[in-house]
Amino acid sequence: MENIAKLQDYICEYFEKELSKFYSLSVWKDVLVALRQAPKNGEAFKVFDRFGDAFKVRQMFVDVQASNDAWAPTLSIEYDWKIKESKIGVRIIVVKDKVLYVQLLDMYSVVKTFDEKYDYVKEFEKTVVIMKAVRG
Repeated sequence: MENIAKLQDYICEYFEKELSKFYSLSVWKDVLVALRQAPKNGEAFKVFDRFGDAFKVRQMFVDVQASNDAWAPTLSIEYDWKIKESKIGVRIIVVKDKVLYVQLLDMYSVVKTFDEKYDYVKEFEKTVVIMKAVRG
């Protein structure tokens, strides 16, 4: 399970860096509006669909987190990560402009398929990070 925890940390750091390049309150507002307008909700997906076929947006939710008279824009993005013949669901929770956490969905079937000693970080670098860098 240590490799899975490393992968979650790696994705969290990677997305924090990627989001810092383009994500802002105005982007959040645009995504909020696009998701509320059914024919245009694909426009919202395009904002975060930057990683090629190996890492595609599955669904998104926009919300507001409120506490002690303050509010913060929140965003939940779910991706399908193609890894060999499988797909791993990855949920990324963003509050304000920070990645709060990364959750890997259905890891039981993933570990059953690849085993817990599999180098998931290396696979993520190969299928997502390097491919995005090649595309620019």
